[in-house]
Amino acid sequence: MKLSVSSTSDASIIKVAGELDRDTLKHNLWTSIDGNLKKEILKNTKTNIDLSEVGRADTAGLAWVLNAVRDIRQQGVTVTVSKVPKKLMELAALSNADQLLVKNESSNDPR
Repeated sequence: MKLSVSSTSDASIIKVAGELDRDTLKHNLWTSIDGNLKKEILKNTKTNIDLSEVGRADTAGLAWVLNAVRDIRQQGVTVTVSKVPKKLMELAALSNADQLLVKNESSNDPR
């Protein structure tokens, strides 16, 4: 799993790429990133977690995303999640956590 953080004039964007599963995730987002990435995220009052480049995700990946949303919100930042892969949305629905994820309707991602 790889992360990159960028900013627009009004929001930070966390781009997540790779696999989100029990084999690739060892720590929550907020505890695993360095101070520079934290500063980049906190520059704005809004952050979007973009999952368009996530290839595979399991329940550990879902927990990681939900914990990332929680941890960033605890910093006083509004968080949205976009371009959620279909399989991850299905896992979220099974867990009644789908309302916590915002799916980008323009994405035709069959994952």
